[in-house]
Amino acid sequence: MPPRRSGRLRVQPSKPANNVLDAPYKDSQRITITDLPIEIVRLVIAYLQSDRKTPTLKSCSRLSRSWRDLVFSYLFTAIKPFSVLRLSEFTAFLKSTPHVVPVVKQVVIVRAERVGPAVFKEDIVTFDRESPFVYLVETLRALERLVCQGLVFSPPTVSNAVVDAIPSSSPLRRLVWTGCDARMPDSSARLAPIFSALTLFKADTLDLVMPYSGMVPPEEDITSIRPLAYKTLILRGSRDNSSALSSFRQILAPDCLRSLSVSVGEPQHVVKLGELLHKVGSNLEYLRINFHNMHTPERWAGSVLEALKLESCLRLSSLNITMLWGDNGGRDASHLSGSALAKILKQAPPDLQEIRIPIFPPFDRFGPPEVLDTHELYAVQSIFKQRTLSALRAFIFELTDWGRVEEYGLCLKEMFPDLHERGILKLESMNYGSLDEALDV
Repeated sequence: MPPRRSGRLRVQPSKPANNVLDAPYKDSQRITITDLPIEIVRLVIAYLQSDRKTPTLKSCSRLSRSWRDLVFSYLFTAIKPFSVLRLSEFTAFLKSTPHVVPVVKQVVIVRAERVGPAVFKEDIVTFDRESPFVYLVETLRALERLVCQGLVFSPPTVSNAVVDAIPSSSPLRRLVWTGCDARMPDSSARLAPIFSALTLFKADTLDLVMPYSGMVPPEEDITSIRPLAYKTLILRGSRDNSSALSSFRQILAPDCLRSLSVSVGEPQHVVKLGELLHKVGSNLEYLRINFHNMHTPERWAGSVLEALKLESCLRLSSLNITMLWGDNGGRDASHLSGSALAKILKQAPPDLQEIRIPIFPPFDRFGPPEVLDTHELYAVQSIFKQRTLSALRAFIFELTDWGRVEEYGLCLKEMFPDLHERGILKLESMNYGSLDEALDV
């Protein structure tokens, strides 16, 4: 007789669930450092770079190809400054490590120290396709910033094999040419070879310091040289800019310039600058002028500032005028600077949107100026009464970190009440460091 079944439902006990943590890893499931998400890898590399742990960073490049590419993008984006004597060594490195080439964006080449008797010899050969320098510019397709300091270039001539620009995939964003020269051995200082050498490069911005200190070469006719087409031109220093401005007036392509920063130390620089603006200023949008020696009244007497011809810069939207203001050993530069500023603003085009006036003392030792509570700004005030700059959005005075900003602010509000009511008038306290750095554009 079969056993009697109970009416209750019998529940079979379930098997315990497998604990994932107890399961052994298979090789295919093992996670290594090379499997980390790219975001974490970037954080690790950024930490190692910020902490200057370069040996560790180099070791990370050996983990995998993906890590190598990321590490190299940090290590070789900006090459540390190296002597021109190591240029061949650097190009040999690029040939042996082609995966570095796409990440290099900045190169700084400095002049070698001269040992023994000074021998004038070119550092950079540009007329030979096998030249290490030509190879470097041609090969580094991602190069954005090239800095050359104190180098001597062989100027291109008609007889040279290379007279056109060095081939590159795209223009440099910035070419910094600091004290570089271009002339053959035993030749005299001339401007034409320098500008001939500059035509070898394609660049959006030229940051230039002329190589001659206290010895200005004579002006030359360089109209036969191929025109330069910079969008931004920065002329640092002030001693050599007269001949430089004259040369750029001849060689800059019309309508190319959008931004110009220049230091002027002599009235003749203003005249040359006015000639340059009249020639190529039709599309200029930003203009910055540093008046280094405005504290010497005898040099700036008369109507020399009217030679700027700012009215020819119809598209100018931003004007930056650096002035020296305050006591200069018993002579007050403030009155002269205020009058000069008024003469400049009188020429400003009607669509100007921003005026920025950085103010500095003639020398550090004379301290803050007693300027904004005196009559020196009345000449500027009269300009705004005579002219209506309807497009103006900001009229800014910049002071180095002297304090007394509130006192100066009250004075400015009284001097320019209309600009204050429109929310245009501003006073900013800036810390520029040393005066020499501040006055260098």
